[in-house]
Amino acid sequence: MGSFWDHSFVVTDVETTGHSPEKHRITELACVLVEGGEIVREFSSLVNPHQFIPPYIAQMTGISNEMAYQAPEVKEILPQVKEFLERKNAIFVAHNVKFDWSFIQQTFWREHFQFPAIPKLCSLKLSRSVLPNDLKKNVGSLAEYFDVPLVNRHRALGDAKATAQILIELLEIIEHEHNVKTFDDLLNFHNKRSHSFSSKPDSYKRIKDKIDKLPTSPGIYNFYDQGGKLIYVGKSKNLRARVNSYFSKGAIRSRKINELISSIYDLDWEETTSELSALIRECRKIKDEKPYFNRQHKAERRYPFIKLTTDEIFPKAVVSYDYKDDNAEYFGPFRNSSLVEAVIKIIDDNFKLIKCDFSEAIKSNKLPCIYYQIGKCKAPCVDATTNGEYLIELDNVREFLNGFSSTIISSLEDKMKKFAENLNFESAAKLRDQISDLKVLFERCKNAPTSINNNNLVLILPNSAQEKTLDLYMIIQGKLFKEKTIGKFAPLNGITEIISDAYYNKYESKEIFDQAEVEEIRIVNSWIYKQKDKGEIIYSYNKSKDEFISSIENSIKNFKFWWNKLK
Repeated sequence: MGSFWDHSFVVTDVETTGHSPEKHRITELACVLVEGGEIVREFSSLVNPHQFIPPYIAQMTGISNEMAYQAPEVKEILPQVKEFLERKNAIFVAHNVKFDWSFIQQTFWREHFQFPAIPKLCSLKLSRSVLPNDLKKNVGSLAEYFDVPLVNRHRALGDAKATAQILIELLEIIEHEHNVKTFDDLLNFHNKRSHSFSSKPDSYKRIKDKIDKLPTSPGIYNFYDQGGKLIYVGKSKNLRARVNSYFSKGAIRSRKINELISSIYDLDWEETTSELSALIRECRKIKDEKPYFNRQHKAERRYPFIKLTTDEIFPKAVVSYDYKDDNAEYFGPFRNSSLVEAVIKIIDDNFKLIKCDFSEAIKSNKLPCIYYQIGKCKAPCVDATTNGEYLIELDNVREFLNGFSSTIISSLEDKMKKFAENLNFESAAKLRDQISDLKVLFERCKNAPTSINNNNLVLILPNSAQEKTLDLYMIIQGKLFKEKTIGKFAPLNGITEIISDAYYNKYESKEIFDQAEVEEIRIVNSWIYKQKDKGEIIYSYNKSKDEFISSIENSIKNFKFWWNKLK
């Protein structure tokens, strides 16, 4: 069975005139689609409830009776909501899911729409299963805990977007710490009754002195058994809070966590300069030392890449689960295998690369195949194109995968409209899904290469407004090379030398990268994606050394931009 990351999580939030789905009505509705651990699509609309909105609700949400009176009728927006809920492998998600589910279900029935038969998850229930017991579990508290931006609180889209990002964080914890892999595993975890304890376990007494000395900084923590053997490595933005959460009175724990806690006889930790450093350090230590509770029942996850081959006369785009130093160009890694398959299909449908084994096609000495006849292949097997013309088409695919080619979305949207106008709704729906998949890919790119070969960048993030400091993260071929915190009194000290040496020198390559290193690249990509709106990413792609360094210097010097942005 595939990973639960291959499913579509439709995170939903409604604002209403009251608490009863039968008596009250929706005033605003939002859906946020999460695929492959990323927010890929969103929809929201006010709704005319044809009911009076009580003053206390209007004050809390900011939705006045005048706004609601001018809003669309609910039957006008339900088809768009239905599109979200009818996506392949869709799951309905909300914070306190019973409330939002019942309101939307009642609204569908009332308007004579068929409500899709899809499973549901409650992010509130998940948070109670995996987070410290003393942490409040409302959206506001969880957003603060996970450092998730919460804009327009108590408005449907603001709450839905925050809940979607909270869900991603929760799913990563569940996958990492509870060995939940498939969607069936996730449903079982969600529905299973968890057990809590009323007093601190014996293991807490054994390591209490060390727990009291834990810092509140980022880092990794290591648990050891009675024989001094490392049995678990974890990471956290706040070491003290994370380790204490294992032993909090009333904490809810899975069987695996119970077994782990009873086995702990010693503890130590390593502070890191950032959360990203902690993530990478944890990944590397698990790879090197293979602690029992990190590896127990854990199947090694292999992530797909899109590969442009180079070992053929006429290269093509294929799916690859191995990342090798074979001079091919790799795009990824992707957590969502369905997205990779969808993008490969889009390439096959819209670009004229070969679809077969070129050498076998030459040997067959036949007429061009059906792909040439329908305009989907340049047919180099029968000399229908030159090598140069074929390489131009390959460059078009490369630009498309790097996110630079937006014309393909416009072209697909035109085709979708024509299908809809001709009442060919099935074909229009397929194109709509393809366009959605492309927007996922392009959201990852943001006019910067997803190709690992060119994934060399500096991420600049604000650190302390009080001390006027910035964090610089230097990424080479998708992996963290170096990080540095700089202040306003020495903003460029040593940076240019590091960049000159790191980004414009050739390093010794490996024949093949193991899955732990691929996981490290995925961790870096995912973390950068989450941080991208908080700072600035500067790529070395298509820049000379001087241009690259100049771009970084200009960003660092512009302190007003960073501190204004923090406010």
